[in-house]
Amino acid sequence: MNCFAIAFALTLALNLWLRPGEATAGDGANIAEFNILCQAVLLEDADPTVEICAAAVTDAEVNDIIQLNDSAAADSWYSKFPREYPVEEPTAKTAGRTGISDEKRCIANWMKWAKAKADLLKRATTETHLNPSKLNKKQTGASRYIAATQLLAAEAERELSEYNSIIKPKLVKENNAITTAIKAALYGKGATAYDGTDAKTMGTLGTRNTDCKTPAAGKSIVGDLFCLCAVDSTQSSAKPCGFDTASAKSSDWQTLGTNHKKATWADIKTACKHRPKPKLSEDTLRSIQTKFLSKLKGDPAQDGTSKAAAYLWSHNNGECGAANAARCVDYGLALKPTSGAGKIAWYDELTNAVNAAATWKKACDDNVAYRQWLKTLQKQAHILYDILSVDDTTQSQQKSGTTEQAQKHGTKKDCTKLEKAECNADVCCKYNETTNKCEEYPKSTVVQANKETGKTDKSVKCSEYGSKDKCEEVNKGKEKPVCAWRKGNDSEDNKGTEGCRNGSFLLNKKFTLMDAAFVKLAAS
Repeated sequence: MNCFAIAFALTLALNLWLRPGEATAGDGANIAEFNILCQAVLLEDADPTVEICAAAVTDAEVNDIIQLNDSAAADSWYSKFPREYPVEEPTAKTAGRTGISDEKRCIANWMKWAKAKADLLKRATTETHLNPSKLNKKQTGASRYIAATQLLAAEAERELSEYNSIIKPKLVKENNAITTAIKAALYGKGATAYDGTDAKTMGTLGTRNTDCKTPAAGKSIVGDLFCLCAVDSTQSSAKPCGFDTASAKSSDWQTLGTNHKKATWADIKTACKHRPKPKLSEDTLRSIQTKFLSKLKGDPAQDGTSKAAAYLWSHNNGECGAANAARCVDYGLALKPTSGAGKIAWYDELTNAVNAAATWKKACDDNVAYRQWLKTLQKQAHILYDILSVDDTTQSQQKSGTTEQAQKHGTKKDCTKLEKAECNADVCCKYNETTNKCEEYPKSTVVQANKETGKTDKSVKCSEYGSKDKCEEVNKGKEKPVCAWRKGNDSEDNKGTEGCRNGSFLLNKKFTLMDAAFVKLAAS
């Protein structure tokens, strides 16, 4: 689209907005200033919780961890709690804890753990992998995983307590500070009515020249918008902000009472809502201030005391009233270096909102960090719970290989005498498509290595090799290692001591699961 077309489109849009046939000199003259102050108006209903920090930390992750920890605990302790949450709170005696110094705390903990057990059992009806009956608490290394789960639960409760005592109150405090400052900027500090009628917003009206000049002006954004946009009966056809103020133009400025103010503010606020709503943030609030300052005009020829020396839009012979239909706001007195008579109070309130928003954002960042950490602890707790759910028989099944299948399906057969249809792993055989012959299926890596060296299973004894070099030498020429120089595992002799050991030792499934899961966590 060329420049002419763009200019034509913008002109057409503006003419349509002002409703052709009703335009008057000065119509739309204050739209730019109106749009800037409207941004603050649109922030009145903004919720910092949604706009700046969407999600608060809850106890959901912590409760989940407590449930897993409760169920993973020793059966002697876990069995003390009922399967359903008790209707009545027990006494220390019925809970089995008499003679303790803090019975109230004891009962609270008992109720917490009873609820955790009941809640998890209820969840397990649909989330079957969480069923406590599937836990193998007597498997090798189980005590370590149970202890780790307990530590995770304690850490999660500690983090949530810290969040609730430090971060959450700060979020509430700064949230209140932001909304309070924005309300004060819009309606004036101390205003209790938010409809344009409060004396803190605009005092009793006298003349437009007086009411639209500091110290009367600058108290509230709403009051200054009246000066920019509202027209009385002396200029009833003017629309300086691009829209009509029907109630205000029904009378002259001095007689605009409560009802007129209320209706006029409703007109102004409705017009504001046609603008895009800005996002509440420190940057947005600073932007409103910056744009406001950029629109302030100065007239060094005026004395600033009785005439407009700093103002929005255009004055009429140094005044913001009388015959000038394009209304203005005179801030000259407030901006004089030696002046103590006035200030732009709403601008200062926006500064308070800026500072509160900055502090809120820092608390929000902490909020996000706590949420992420609790979710990480939750993931780790589920990993440990999954480990405890692994059946120990998995390892022995992995070690036995296809030999168990042969034992299950019948006596091992001579593979060389079998036809292709009969040649399968169930009888420890496999069919070689290259030679078109049925061959013996290797039972395991160790068996295959023994075949290559001409040795039997029993003849490969890794523990006899006393040095690392000799231990690794036996693997030369083998597709997979027979022996390996490593530390002993839980189920081996001399645990933790380096030596020549079975190189095809299959890691317990729980260690594999744990490693893979934590690697995934670290990468996320």
